Amino acid sequence: MREIVRLVKNVYNLVEILGDIRAIMQEMNQCQKEMQSDFQALIKSDEKETYLTAKQVANLLSVDVKTVRNWKLSGALEPDTIRGRKLYAKSKVLKYGHTRFGR
Repeated sequence: MREIVRLVKNVYNLVEILGDIRAIMQEMNQCQKEMQSDFQALIKSDEKETYLTAKQVANLLSVDVKTVRNWKLSGALEPDTIRGRKLYAKSKVLKYGHTRFGR
């Protein structure tokens, strides 16, 4: 009899655990949908963005390439890594140039 009671308790515990797992899976699915939506929005924004090399940034802001590299090292203007290359988003460059030089 004790064995049956113990087995019934174990079954109830398993059912409770399965309910918890189901709830966690539903939360994970919701998070996945949100992440997918955010990722698609990011891709769309990146498709519109123009990326520049350090030399192009230097030409755009009329500074030396070493200045652009110094900004990178100081964290003032950080590049993005696109396909293994360090490139600067033109929108960030223009914003930085405007705040720094009024250009």
